[in-house]
Amino acid sequence: MHFFAEGTPTDMAPFAERMAWTPRFDSGLQWCEARDIERVVVHWRDDVPAATDVRLEYWKGQWPEKRVPKGQVTGGGFPGWMAEDDWFNGRWQVADTVLAAADKQWIFTFNPLNTREFAEMRDFAARFRHTLRIRLVSDKILPAIISWEAYTDSTWFRRDIVVERETRGQSAEKESTWLVEVCNGHLASQKPSPKLADAAGEGCAKLLRQHKAGSELVRFGVWTTRNEDPTTRDHTVVTVRTGEATFSFAANDLDQGPIHLEDFGVLVSETRHKATLRQFRRTRPKSRTYYDRVFEMPEQTLARAWQDMPAKRPFYFVLGVEGRRQRFGVEPNGDVFRSHERQWFEKMPGRETERVKEEPNAVRWSFGLPAEPPTQRVPLRGYLPVMTTSWETDGLRYEQTAFATLLDRSLDDTPIRGDDPVVAIVLVKATNTSNVEKDGTLTLRVAAGDAQERLQLARHGYVRNQHGKLRCVITHRKGRLSRTTEGVHYSLRLRPSECTTIAFKLPFFGLNEAELGLLEVIQPQSALQEVTDYWERRIAAGTRIVTPEPLINDFYRAHITHLLINHERHPASPVSGGHELDIARVGSSRYGAYTNESVMQLSDLDRRGYSQEAANGYELFLHFQGTVPLPGDFTSHRGVLYGAGGSEHGNYNQNHGWALWGLAEHYFLTRDRDWLHRVAGKIVEACDWITEQRERTKRLDAEGRPVIEYGFLPAGVLEDIQDYWYWLSTNAYTWWGMDRAAQALSDIHHPESDRLLREATLFKNDLVRGFTASLQRSAVVRLQDGTAVPHFPSHQHLRGRSYGWIRETLEGAIHLLRCKLIPPESRMGTWVMKDYEDNLYLSEQFGYSGASLPDRERYWFSRGGFSQQPNLLCSPLPYLFRNEIKHYLRAYFNAFAAGFHADTRMITEHPLPHLGDWAGDHFKTSDEAQSAYWLRLMFVYEEAETLYFGYALPRYWLRPGNRISIQRARTYFGETSVSYEVSDSGRQIVARIAPPTSTPPSEFRIRFRHAEGKPIRSVQVNGASWEDFDHEFVRVPATASPLEVVASFGGRGKR
Repeated sequence: MHFFAEGTPTDMAPFAERMAWTPRFDSGLQWCEARDIERVVVHWRDDVPAATDVRLEYWKGQWPEKRVPKGQVTGGGFPGWMAEDDWFNGRWQVADTVLAAADKQWIFTFNPLNTREFAEMRDFAARFRHTLRIRLVSDKILPAIISWEAYTDSTWFRRDIVVERETRGQSAEKESTWLVEVCNGHLASQKPSPKLADAAGEGCAKLLRQHKAGSELVRFGVWTTRNEDPTTRDHTVVTVRTGEATFSFAANDLDQGPIHLEDFGVLVSETRHKATLRQFRRTRPKSRTYYDRVFEMPEQTLARAWQDMPAKRPFYFVLGVEGRRQRFGVEPNGDVFRSHERQWFEKMPGRETERVKEEPNAVRWSFGLPAEPPTQRVPLRGYLPVMTTSWETDGLRYEQTAFATLLDRSLDDTPIRGDDPVVAIVLVKATNTSNVEKDGTLTLRVAAGDAQERLQLARHGYVRNQHGKLRCVITHRKGRLSRTTEGVHYSLRLRPSECTTIAFKLPFFGLNEAELGLLEVIQPQSALQEVTDYWERRIAAGTRIVTPEPLINDFYRAHITHLLINHERHPASPVSGGHELDIARVGSSRYGAYTNESVMQLSDLDRRGYSQEAANGYELFLHFQGTVPLPGDFTSHRGVLYGAGGSEHGNYNQNHGWALWGLAEHYFLTRDRDWLHRVAGKIVEACDWITEQRERTKRLDAEGRPVIEYGFLPAGVLEDIQDYWYWLSTNAYTWWGMDRAAQALSDIHHPESDRLLREATLFKNDLVRGFTASLQRSAVVRLQDGTAVPHFPSHQHLRGRSYGWIRETLEGAIHLLRCKLIPPESRMGTWVMKDYEDNLYLSEQFGYSGASLPDRERYWFSRGGFSQQPNLLCSPLPYLFRNEIKHYLRAYFNAFAAGFHADTRMITEHPLPHLGDWAGDHFKTSDEAQSAYWLRLMFVYEEAETLYFGYALPRYWLRPGNRISIQRARTYFGETSVSYEVSDSGRQIVARIAPPTSTPPSEFRIRFRHAEGKPIRSVQVNGASWEDFDHEFVRVPATASPLEVVASFGGRGKR
């Protein structure tokens, strides 16, 4: 029996699991969410040990070094990476306590944390311990403990709850079964005593049921916690189970007023609210959710999204060569730098490794260009990996052209060798734009690390540092070079309209005598032409997209050059078994192979037609299968697809599932049956690892029911978050990959495919059951229209929100829709998307706020719909699956506008700390690959056995006179092309299709999204009248022959 009084401290022991980690020698409590324990009370059964034989310990993980200050609301931006505690990573910390012993009751309180335990933390004298576990432990056999109490800084507060449920349409004879459960609180008796004390316990709590016309009311009292700290995990959560619906709510949420679950026909209130469902519906605010408001808005355009974004803070551009791992960068001010992660050269040694070890991690060349911001900065032709930058100052124009090329080979020479020496070439053209003579100057300086080098100028323009290491070769036709204390000075005098060019050739590392000669003979202008021609050919080899948006066209072409520069060839070495292997690095400098993101890149290569490059990239993971374990509570790593010969990066548990999906995707996009037969054994082994590990979580609780994580993968890390839990996104993507891989094996009639398909179905069933259970236990969340909806927590043991945007937004419930574990178009899918739009994307804890959102009402439309990694999270895709094209385009354009930098035609990884800023490694080709994929889906989209054309094209792209197209796009059914041409009047749109032929679909559906939303009036297919169409879609049986579909429009539009 528990007794309560308002304002008294809360005992959190009843909401912990009694545990013993060293049976007979310890006993303690374990919570699912960390608590701030201030006082511990232990009741001994019979014998009482000597105080000197027993110590109180708590589980120490990240706290106190990493913590959120009490009362602080945070979690968006950089704080979102903060690690939290889990059950698997940590150690037992002996608590510095004061013991008050009275007979068989011991009371422990804590001394200030920094007295003995963490004396170095002088500003943190906490008298509580933030922990998931506490225990008493002894070196002797520990006597039996009857019970525990564990008090936090929360206090008890009684609430009298009313739940009204609409019963219209339900049989009057049907008696609903109601069950109320309370976590972090207790059901109370109906009549509290005059002394404000109350009792709760087995059998003393009652539900009072009342029927009225069209609804049913249930009343009950609850002792709930009260705590002003928004980050506390003590909040009371009440679960209501009826025959028709099960949901949970946070009791403190009632402080904001009644909770209205419109989809359940339920109103939760307190008696003090004096609210009824009918009255609440009539009087609630008329505000709308952002999700609903998008339907009412004009369709988003790139122009509006771009205009509504803050100005971008410029940053560097990457200079590299396809397949090679030596890369440079060029800054907005014209500086060129070489910054390498030495580990990537050492883990897979090549010919340059020893020389790279001799170099500092960073070398920077500056040229004394004008200090003013450039007047123009853009890749050559708008998309080539050649950066051009211009400055105007005092009648002189300086134009810099920077690019990378090979020292000793032609770019077309094969095979690619990843350790080929790369050089950067910087051309500076100076032009006198005035009508008088002008003197110009440039000064070459070189910094190694933080130290300026002392440069020596030798003949032929050789520039060496104080150690004799070559840093540059300078060639020029006009002007004079000289050495000064600042560096190497170049001076020239130009007549009006006269121009001249000076070239700087920069080696990645120190060169030997033979290589010096090769560098000297490189002709910069010829090298520029070779680089330009090479990349134009590589771009032309793949898919081409043409839209009315030059920036999008440029980005799509530029992105393939970024992909191929980051698609790095590993030199043959003992580590690789003598094989040369390709690594799809997701960043050009610091990032290695994050398998999930590497697969995003490889699948984009496949979709664009670069299938051999994609196959080479997958070979890396197949070759090193089973060599590196995933961090988690796993028993083996046999079959795990994560190892990459030392280039693996990130420790993401979802890597395995993504790799399986990628292998299947490669097959479906190439239909290379021989390849799939060759790798099938590895796919089976990877799937079997999932089945084996899932067995470890198939446990029953004390009452014989499946635990909440039953059939999930064991606990492991999440993305950049290193906490071990049963994460939603990890399990969703693991099933997704396993299921798709089994489908691929089924397509070639592999003997194991039926078994794997059955296992994937069982996995899905366990996940759906577990996710549904966690949805029912997690507190509902409020929306902007005054309603509330259920919430899927990001891991199974949570009763509400996670901490920070990575756990809750980037890796949250949206992935259930992406993987189609729940039907995207379902009511549950709507709950997820409404929550993301209203509460996550624009939020201090989970998204953008503050300086990024100075006026919420003004900017919600263009600065919402994406996460703080805008182009990695799959934010547009659920809308595509739901056929909500307005939402899809808003999410796509907003994410693109948030991340895209027009001056470099690159997408940044994180616009942080605010929109307009940048953070991360670049080229960030995985994020770019996602954006390119979403663009491709506007033109061609596969769904089951149907191939859609123009499914999500923006209406404004189909304005009168426009022509748009995608050419040579690889699909599950083969290569295809489609163009849309709009008549000058806008009354007719012609779609010309080159159908796929390798594996034809059952049907084509061609969509015509008229610029004014007008319906199709008539259709002709290849000149003949056609009747199978509706408002926007024309349905045509699949054919191998070219199609010309002419849609004519009339009537009123609906946009």
